[in-house]
Amino acid sequence: MLQQYPGRGVGPVEPSVGGQSSHAYLSKQVIQNHPLQPDMFPASEMLSSAQVGFQMPQDHPVMSVPGPMAVDPRPTAIPYTVMPQEQSATVLLNAPLQNQLEHGLTQTMGPSSDMGIHPMVQPVLPGQTAFGVPDLLPVGQFVVRPDMLEQYLAVGNVCREIGRLDLAASTFRACMTISPDSMEARAAYNACYYSQSFFEPSMEIGTVFPEDTFNDVGNALRSLGHTSEAECAYRAALKIAPRHAHAWNNLGNAMRAKGQIMEAMQCYTSSLTSQPGFAAAHCNLAGLLRDQGKPQEAEAQYRAAIMSSPNLPEAAAGLGTALRDMGRTEEAVSFYVRAVSLQPGAADHHANLANTYKDLNRIEESIMSYQAALCLQPDLPDAFCNMVHSLSVICDWRQREQNFATLLAIVDRQLDTLLHHPATNPRLYSALAGALPNSTPQLVDVCGGSRSERDGASVSASTTRDEDCTERTPRRKFIHHPSSPTVVRKARMRGEFAKFMTNSPAVVAPVLASGLPSVQPFHALIYPMSPEKFRALSAAYATRAESMVAGILQVRQKWTVPKGSRPRLKVGYVSSDYNNHPYSHLTQSIYGLHGNGGNVECYCYALTASDQSAWRLRIERESEHFRDISNMSAKQSAETIANDGIHVLVNCNGYTKGARTELFALRPAPVQVSFMGFPGTLGAHYIEYFITDTVTSPPEMASRMHSEALLYHPHSYFVNDHRQTSIPGPAAHPSGRLTRAHYGLPEDCFLFLMHNQLYKLSPDTFDVWARILKRVPGSKLWLLRFPPSGERRIRAEAAARGLGPERLIFTDVAGKEEHVARAGLGDLFLDTPTCNAHTIGTDVLWSGVPMITCPGSLFASRVAASLLTAAGVPELIASDMNAYEDLAVDLATNRPKLQAIRARIENSRSSNPLFDTARWVRNVEGLYWGAWKNFQAGNAPTHIFGKDVYDGTTMGQRPALVESHYSTTDSRISESLLPSYGRFYSSTVAT
Repeated sequence: MLQQYPGRGVGPVEPSVGGQSSHAYLSKQVIQNHPLQPDMFPASEMLSSAQVGFQMPQDHPVMSVPGPMAVDPRPTAIPYTVMPQEQSATVLLNAPLQNQLEHGLTQTMGPSSDMGIHPMVQPVLPGQTAFGVPDLLPVGQFVVRPDMLEQYLAVGNVCREIGRLDLAASTFRACMTISPDSMEARAAYNACYYSQSFFEPSMEIGTVFPEDTFNDVGNALRSLGHTSEAECAYRAALKIAPRHAHAWNNLGNAMRAKGQIMEAMQCYTSSLTSQPGFAAAHCNLAGLLRDQGKPQEAEAQYRAAIMSSPNLPEAAAGLGTALRDMGRTEEAVSFYVRAVSLQPGAADHHANLANTYKDLNRIEESIMSYQAALCLQPDLPDAFCNMVHSLSVICDWRQREQNFATLLAIVDRQLDTLLHHPATNPRLYSALAGALPNSTPQLVDVCGGSRSERDGASVSASTTRDEDCTERTPRRKFIHHPSSPTVVRKARMRGEFAKFMTNSPAVVAPVLASGLPSVQPFHALIYPMSPEKFRALSAAYATRAESMVAGILQVRQKWTVPKGSRPRLKVGYVSSDYNNHPYSHLTQSIYGLHGNGGNVECYCYALTASDQSAWRLRIERESEHFRDISNMSAKQSAETIANDGIHVLVNCNGYTKGARTELFALRPAPVQVSFMGFPGTLGAHYIEYFITDTVTSPPEMASRMHSEALLYHPHSYFVNDHRQTSIPGPAAHPSGRLTRAHYGLPEDCFLFLMHNQLYKLSPDTFDVWARILKRVPGSKLWLLRFPPSGERRIRAEAAARGLGPERLIFTDVAGKEEHVARAGLGDLFLDTPTCNAHTIGTDVLWSGVPMITCPGSLFASRVAASLLTAAGVPELIASDMNAYEDLAVDLATNRPKLQAIRARIENSRSSNPLFDTARWVRNVEGLYWGAWKNFQAGNAPTHIFGKDVYDGTTMGQRPALVESHYSTTDSRISESLLPSYGRFYSSTVAT
């Protein structure tokens, strides 16, 4: 949210994302061009409270000046005097700080003579008393003219950025003395105090416009995480000035932070009524509309903001995000580029641009933008983690181990913070504590707390009155308990402010800078993460989804007990992927099969509009009930599901693109299940069950891998629709039977293939593959340009391992039918260990090609073993990577053995359970009924082991659990199943 300052009589200042003004950008540039780090100044040269002050003309009263922020910096009781505009004020600096500060500002803004900042002719001499401060050290003196106030505000921001809050406070106080009507100077001065929990000075100097003071206080409290108290402050401002557009806007931000979305929208609307064309309110309203899945309406609001304030970078960035949501990604890039050009010092804009480049598979450009973001803000963990993932996408393995170590340290630190500071989010604390049972955090009585607002909404408070001026409030790393002597004393509070502060709840734990870890669960599949850590990561995202609807009461369930001679259970499938998408390719027949003699009445709920593809049309046609809820809010969607009387609701997205996990947090159905979309636990207390099998989720590993109770399918949990829709083998291609010559593949060599995305590959796995190729003379490895930018790096890695360029063959990604058909041209598929071939695994087996795998300890690393077991070829599962290498060489050099296995796979396609979709449907219906009956009996969710409805069997011998030491292998499933590349920062604008 933009942080904007009331600026009565002050010219416009460009706004910035997340509340960071052009001054904050200047500060970063000063630091970048000439580092003014606090540790550059020895203790002997640091200014103390007796060494910083204002030198006023002799005919004006002297004001004492705040000292270091470690002590109460409130000024002594000297009357506040308005200076004539023709006067100027002086701030005194010691020589080392003066020289470096002036040098940095000169580099950024030009020579000081052009800035209105001039050294005084006669410095204060050692021992001379200046305005009542004795023993002042020799200093240089900067004089500020009233007409150059903006430049001097920049000096104060520089001081604040480098941690010199004492000097910043002095500077801003000088600005207020010169220009008493400058609300920006007052708000900046207040911010110095807010950052140390000193609220009283703002009251002493802000009584001319008390509504603005309450607005400022609300912003400060909200920046500290006190959303409820901030709400009270905004309402106090509105009580004084009911048409205070900025207070309405900020109250909307507070309501949004509390999950009260409708109230927030009403506040933004009131803000626009009070001040038509108010760009900040347009941006915030647009952000809510985008969150509600209404990108078209959001686009209109962002464009209105741009019409009102063409140079508002938040509007450009927000419009880019809305366009991206509508699939207009190329347009989105142009607006992100515009945001970057308007505010090049905002790291968030560079990160948004990087995320969009990555969506467009412009990976190398995305890496450059991530690097730009990190140059501006080195401590931006999201950008770093997304950059690391981008490097993995193109197989850039330089500094991989170091990057992974840093990334995992970031996640560890973030999860540890979430776990051990429950005041920030009690629900998240409980979820994480359950995910990490070995922790022993202390119990803390929590009287208050707030949810962080990230994941696409970079939020900060702001205080603009007339212009869209923005300034970031310093992030708080801790806050004091109200009993601390540094907090404003109640005895000195006055009126409603005293009442407001007295009624504030106590906060006894640190406030989080972020409510979400910087690594998305889907991205985490490629990292060497323990099952427990992965579960904790998912729990954080589950709680974030719950917080999105925290202000909405759970919907009233309206199910009835199935009755009659043929009772049917109402099962609802919720997915964003009922379009031309791998999920629909895999599942398109199951919905109609439920209604074909089954004991389940099927409902499909689409989270995206129709693409008019054959897959979407078929699912709409064959499902008994199909609901498009893509334009509904979370509450409306949940009510629609509840009104249908659903007994079992199935989450088919998990943490993938288009997911709306918050719907499930509203509990529209009594039994809620996770299935297929995401290969891992959701970590959500509101998802009771997870569909799996005994190979993918061994019972002895269940508690480590999953937060849910498990519904064990008797065969592989991974459904596919090949038997209903595909002709196996190369003959399936429309042009006739494919040959290797179609793709430039040699006819006379042994052809290994791996058609997963390249970032499923790691240096360790590629080492094994290189040894396999060397041990099988003349063999070649067939890979996909997935993405194209990875080919060059893979070839370089091969050369470094002594493989000639002819040993690798790359082809382009093909459409679904051709992709399946041409896979049959290969001889043996080499699976990637950490995250296996899932969808592609079924494609390859349907084409008849054997696949070897080595299961690990995470769910995503064991799916291929499940597929091979269900296909009747468990001997292709290796116990470790040495066995994997030997198995590949053995099959490649023993053609009769390989041909026999291939014949078994091809001949069993019509009978094995892996490709028997109707059988899979009947078996999963039994699991749904088992979960329902357990609920009806009043029992807690428990593991349920399904039996095959045809023969009463379960899947055969499970492969041994292998803790693969190839734990850094890159892995993820099909590109279109991925979530957004990184978190998009859309600014909500506070004013």
